[in-house]
Amino acid sequence: MKKGRIVWIVLGGLVLLAALVYLLLPSLVIVPPAKIAVIVPAVNATPGIPEIVFIGVTTSPIDLSTNQGVINNIILTFSEAMDPATVNQNTFIVKGPNNAIITGAITSDMTKKIWTFKPTINLGYDTIYNVTVTTGAKGVSGNALIKNFLWSFTTSFNLGGSGNGGGSGSSTPTVIPGASPILTTITLSPLSASLSTGATRQLTPTSLDQFGSPIVTTINYTSSNLSVATVNASGFVTALALGNSTITATNGVIGGASIIYVTGIACPAVAVNLGTAVSFAVLSKAQISDLVTPSFIIGDVGASPITGSSIHLSCTEVTGKIYGVDAAYTGGSDSNVSCYAGLGANKTLVDNAISDMASAYTVSNGLASCDTELGAGNLGGLTIPAGVHKFSSNVIIPTAVTLSGNATDVWVFQIAGNLDISSATHVNLIGGALAKNVYWIVAGQTTLGTTSVFQGTILSGGVSTIALNTGATLNGRAMSQFEVTLLANNVTKPN
Repeated sequence: MKKGRIVWIVLGGLVLLAALVYLLLPSLVIVPPAKIAVIVPAVNATPGIPEIVFIGVTTSPIDLSTNQGVINNIILTFSEAMDPATVNQNTFIVKGPNNAIITGAITSDMTKKIWTFKPTINLGYDTIYNVTVTTGAKGVSGNALIKNFLWSFTTSFNLGGSGNGGGSGSSTPTVIPGASPILTTITLSPLSASLSTGATRQLTPTSLDQFGSPIVTTINYTSSNLSVATVNASGFVTALALGNSTITATNGVIGGASIIYVTGIACPAVAVNLGTAVSFAVLSKAQISDLVTPSFIIGDVGASPITGSSIHLSCTEVTGKIYGVDAAYTGGSDSNVSCYAGLGANKTLVDNAISDMASAYTVSNGLASCDTELGAGNLGGLTIPAGVHKFSSNVIIPTAVTLSGNATDVWVFQIAGNLDISSATHVNLIGGALAKNVYWIVAGQTTLGTTSVFQGTILSGGVSTIALNTGATLNGRAMSQFEVTLLANNVTKPN
């Protein structure tokens, strides 16, 4: 009995000691002067032994502060990196009068410690706002909040400006004299740039405080690859050698970046000689199919050899001639109307066009390249100068790409893998650049996404298909040594 009592006394003492540690430990943790959010550890280091982890959190505006102006940004700073998947509108909640939820964008800095809530509309004057970070927010370590983290602040009176009182608009936020601006965002412009070897480019930083206003701050520049590009203390970049380098502008943990693609010494390409294939908008060594009619093709169409299933197009879809050789065309009444060029003498014409198409592929694929792996095969968002650009594998265009040059500049893209442009994505031409001077030399399959807009001549090698998905537009040519499939597309041969 005595032994049992002793056990219970010891256990009770341990419980009291754990509770005392729980209550006193926050005061022992050195954190910024703000609230403390208690975190549950992801896993106990030693089974059976309680472990308590604390994370310091600072806020802007600070808790219970007043006279805060019409705040553009609400900022949380954690002492550890947070999991981006867990910090969102469901866990970072801002409420105004009548408990109404304020919508906004939530972003973090590079460290994932500083999180910014930018309201969709300016906050109202002389208004209390309550902010909650729920237990759903977790650190990258897996640590989770034990309880919701709460704070509030009050905006300032309207001091005579044209504030919108919480409505939509673009009035300038009121910043109260004496408020301490805090650097929260640095961005670099442009976000990416292509330079020839020896070329230079000035990068422009933009620094904003917690109110979304410009702030003067010291910027430190670094280059991730000094052999490719260097940057001086003013953000002036010099391209040295082929490759990519990320230029970073930082102040403490806040930073932004720009990717510099160095494309080599000036390497002008010359127009690809298509020979007798130049009059064709669609040319195939195997088959041309329009799986969802109608398509509208401006230019000649040809396939060799042709069989009864080689060309699935009607004369109403083609402004030009339909050529085929080696067998009778079985397109119904279309075989007797003017758009079908018939057999006989045209066998030589189409055979020569197919041969010239194959020759153009081989010659253009052997041109000396200005650079390799531009954008690591992802051309989305890039502005690309004229020249020969070589890729050892696949190329994707998930977002718009721009080809910048004049009317005589030529682009040749040598692609050893597949070429894919996403749906509704455009290849844009600026500065006078022309589709007739753009060539895509593709060893693998080419796929133009639904309603995409593509520029230039596609020369496909091997047994790879050129596939135009529904509604895709091609200002150029589809030339395949295998097959071309259409789905209600517009194809216009360049002049």
